[in-house]
Amino acid sequence: MKILALSAHPDDVEISCGASLVRFIEEGHEVSHIIFTASEKSNDLSVDDIWKEAYIAQQALGVSNFQTFNFPHRELTHYRSKLLNAMLVLRQTIEPDLVFMPCIEDLHQDHSAVTREALRVFKGVSILGYEMLWNNLEFKAQSFIKITPEQLNKKILAIDAYKSQSFKRYMHPSIVRSLAVSRGVQVGVEFAEAFEVIRWVQ
Repeated sequence: MKILALSAHPDDVEISCGASLVRFIEEGHEVSHIIFTASEKSNDLSVDDIWKEAYIAQQALGVSNFQTFNFPHRELTHYRSKLLNAMLVLRQTIEPDLVFMPCIEDLHQDHSAVTREALRVFKGVSILGYEMLWNNLEFKAQSFIKITPEQLNKKILAIDAYKSQSFKRYMHPSIVRSLAVSRGVQVGVEFAEAFEVIRWVQ
């Protein structure tokens, strides 16, 4: 299976579905991760240093197919046609079977722009919306991916690569672990990540 994870910003995918990507990679699936903006307006680092953090995070997850774009931070809504064109190329080159993207009710303008264009581009493809607690007006936990303690630890290592963002509470290992525990409780396992089923194609 070919899996494509879409991030508006560095750390989005690591926080929301990092352990699931680790699991898919370990199972032999092809995983690609795309980040559309360096999130430079919320970061004191240079863009080059931001991408260095992101590359370290990919190594922790085991993602080898990784691509970045430099769309302006907090302005993706103004670049929707270019965002759409970039995704059309991704669809043609990767041909994903499953796409991870921000959930429908994510309030961040960049996340919303990624979601809206991805819905247009990836027709006929299964889509799961991922969870970002601080941005979600509503989140429908409709699908769960079971993860192991080792996979969760790799997710935490990937998040820890973003040293410039470590002051944010949702980046703390205790928060990451507690959410995985809570989602695991919902489906009777030790740890899990939850997703909104936006489209499921079999």
